[in-house]
Amino acid sequence: MGAADAIDPATLPWADSAPPDDCLLPGNDTAPDNDTVPDNGPLPASGPPETNSTAQPPAVAAAATLLAALSRHGVRQVVLCPGSRSAPLAYAAVRLAARGEVSLHVRIDERSAGFLALGLAKATGEPAAVITTSGTA
Repeated sequence: MGAADAIDPATLPWADSAPPDDCLLPGNDTAPDNDTVPDNGPLPASGPPETNSTAQPPAVAAAATLLAALSRHGVRQVVLCPGSRSAPLAYAAVRLAARGEVSLHVRIDERSAGFLALGLAKATGEPAAVITTSGTA
């Protein structure tokens, strides 16, 4: 599989609009550089953040941290099977693709995504990541 399979983030339907507020780093429309991870402070002892708080949800912060780490460790191909439970990871992957740090491939079947990632890894000699949800397969 080559670059023809990669998604050009500029062609996505929401390319001209900002993603939902809960997937952006607070007060920052750009992601941190590769040498830093955002410090969102300590997590609350229990329950969601205050409604007036600008802290991002823990899942969004964790997804951004995880994908940034994968990118720093050489992952250049990400295969995404979108779903509601993996939405924070999907948003983080789209942001990395928009910055040109990864090539993003979207598949609707988890099995085909796994095989695509395997083929990409074998063809490039580099690791590939797969993001799935709790699909039906």
